[in-house]
Amino acid sequence: MIGDMMQVLSAKKSGIFAGAGLFVLLLAAGGCSSLRLAPQTLPERQEASFLAMGTKWTIAMSGVPSRREFTVLKDKILSFALYYDMTFSGWTEESELRRLERAGLDKTQSPSELFFEGLRLSQEAFGETGGVFDITVGAIQWRALPAAVGLSSLDIDLERKTFRFRKDPKRLTFDGIAKGMALGEMAAYLIEQGVKGFVIDAGGGNLVERTSSGELRFVSRSRVFKAGSDGDRHVWNPADARYVQEKSEIVCTVEDTTRSRLIYWGALSDAFSTARLLSRDFQLPPICEEI
Repeated sequence: MIGDMMQVLSAKKSGIFAGAGLFVLLLAAGGCSSLRLAPQTLPERQEASFLAMGTKWTIAMSGVPSRREFTVLKDKILSFALYYDMTFSGWTEESELRRLERAGLDKTQSPSELFFEGLRLSQEAFGETGGVFDITVGAIQWRALPAAVGLSSLDIDLERKTFRFRKDPKRLTFDGIAKGMALGEMAAYLIEQGVKGFVIDAGGGNLVERTSSGELRFVSRSRVFKAGSDGDRHVWNPADARYVQEKSEIVCTVEDTTRSRLIYWGALSDAFSTARLLSRDFQLPPICEEI
């Protein structure tokens, strides 16, 4: 009887070991199968385009895991462009700029945070370029005044976030700074999202690029197109209402990639290219060079 029991136990033990061995084989086989299916090559480069701020934008990113994630990032970039457009556009009557102009720029006004930042950066660019870059040339562009009032007449209250002009400039133009600001904010967002390499091109006139090595560059181009008629003019000299039939291209290489600095250098690189178009006396800062 004892012998019979030992045979039963031996048979059960053999069955257990056999089952365990089969389980290990199945697990190994499953593991090998999943290892063959898991590796996926990340897209080297994904591209898209959209219309905003009066031009066609193109965006390309490297290393974004999926098309879905790329689309989410692209849609956010588009939302930035549309927001800047509705803030600074001189062509859309519904923009914040047009609303403030209609209310009278010689009255104390409390604009949005973005508009206030655009004014502040424009004032800084005006000082850095010796008055060559001046958003009050919008009055000449729109034939509201025969000459620009000048940003020296702008008073800004940094604490209250209000502004007023001592003399109403009637119309302003942010064409030479708003796209650069937008590119700076877009670049900051993509860096915050961990995108290693990207290029955002705002219609050929403004571009921001982050290379695979982490270098970040703003490229700004100012030029006059179809200068044969007054209606085609879009770059004006604030001193004498003339425009220059030349072109200027500069690149600024930025090391500090915090959001505030990227918006700053995006804006200033844009403004500097316009200033160099109008005056060769203006000297670029060390991080920028003409190309």
